[in-house]
Amino acid sequence: MSQAHATHTSPDTRLEHIGKVVFCVSPSTINPAFASYYPPLGLLYLAGTAEAMGFDVTVYDAALNRDSIEKAAETILAAEPDLLCVTCFTETRFDMQQLVAAVKKRRPQIWIIVGGPHVSFTWEDTLRHTQVDLVALGEGEVVLRELLSGKPLSEVPGLAFRHNHEIVVTERPARVEDLDALPPPARHLIDMHAYPSARPYKNRCTQVNTNRGCPFGCAYCSATHFWGRKSTQLSAEKVIERIKHIHDTYGYDVIFFYDDEFLVNKGRALKLMKMFREQTPWLKWITSVRFDSLNDELLEEMGRSGCQQLNFGLETFNPNTYELIHRKVNYEKAKHFIDKAIRSGVKQAQIYLLIGLPGDDPAGLRQTFIKALSLKATFISTQILRVYPGTIIDTYAHEKGILPRDFHWYTPYRDGMPTLPTVPIYDKQPRELLVKQYEFLAFYLRITTLLRRNMPKSLLPLYIPLDVLAFRVASRLSGLFKKSG
Repeated sequence: MSQAHATHTSPDTRLEHIGKVVFCVSPSTINPAFASYYPPLGLLYLAGTAEAMGFDVTVYDAALNRDSIEKAAETILAAEPDLLCVTCFTETRFDMQQLVAAVKKRRPQIWIIVGGPHVSFTWEDTLRHTQVDLVALGEGEVVLRELLSGKPLSEVPGLAFRHNHEIVVTERPARVEDLDALPPPARHLIDMHAYPSARPYKNRCTQVNTNRGCPFGCAYCSATHFWGRKSTQLSAEKVIERIKHIHDTYGYDVIFFYDDEFLVNKGRALKLMKMFREQTPWLKWITSVRFDSLNDELLEEMGRSGCQQLNFGLETFNPNTYELIHRKVNYEKAKHFIDKAIRSGVKQAQIYLLIGLPGDDPAGLRQTFIKALSLKATFISTQILRVYPGTIIDTYAHEKGILPRDFHWYTPYRDGMPTLPTVPIYDKQPRELLVKQYEFLAFYLRITTLLRRNMPKSLLPLYIPLDVLAFRVASRLSGLFKKSG
């Protein structure tokens, strides 16, 4: 922290004389694969909030530009901000740490606040091991609005800061109940067309967030703890308004509904899809759903309303893991709903699987993939389970000694996967085995996914038995999926 703020920051301190505010997505130099594929919606909501209050606002995405720490610092300093708001992820926490240090070294009087899921769960580590002045906890709009209104720090909800070598944390703010009342994301402050989207869709794709909150509490995800179990939603009318604006202003006709669970309110989802058919017939859309949120009526309406792809977090079919990860997927239900989705006109069904889950073992992992390959999914993806703050898996990792006793989130760490070395993996099973399993499965899935995505859907029932047989043989010959003992 700068000497000025270290000396004078107190619960009575106010942010005064703030004119220029810069919102920055942290660089991603250490994990270069972790770049920006979509506009930073959370940051754009905050930028819209500050702009609506009359502040001079700039948005800078250093990850999109693949900028170095030095280039990012120079870009920020050239904008001459009074307040710098940085968002970072677990993957980019060290980049944020270095960026803040570079800015403070050259201009210590700039106030710096960081936010996002990572720092919301690691606020103490963040304040002890970086030079940030303030940490915003949870939903940021209320925090930012109260901070910019000039209230004393002690009266700003959802704020952590240093005072007399101690850390002060204010009470969490109440949830934003009416999402319609928030200023819209300030998309006009960025180059929308610079974002490539995460998948090679034939048409350009961007994202819209329609709700916040997740009632399900999966062990590997922090969404429930970050947003809360109660779901708050944009009205269907406001969603249509946002989609039309994006289409008319930026030319997008493919929208990814970037929700933790699009179907959390089934009645609203049905209303939305009927409005898609009536008011935005050109719309093609993608979202992520849970099998236990689906029914046949919803899938039929999805197909009629332009749904192009459904993403399913299947994770595992091993019953030994269900209770530990707070998730259970019934194979027959998964089979029925994927079949129904394809028959209803959804072009792509994507499923995600995890390696190294608590309670899993090599034989169980092999059976999960055999069952997954027997489904009519057109895209199958896998990753080794990673440890993120704010998750139940993080608690398990500490309890089982997977993370060192003296671990904190700013300890130099480069022992994750090659593409994301700074994120710990949950290696309760032998790490060497997990990595070899991942390499084998990722290679196999790349081949079968390429075939599944591009073949006529009428050929999938003929291809699937051959795919399962090929996997059975290849996985057996690999020797990576034998029963322990």
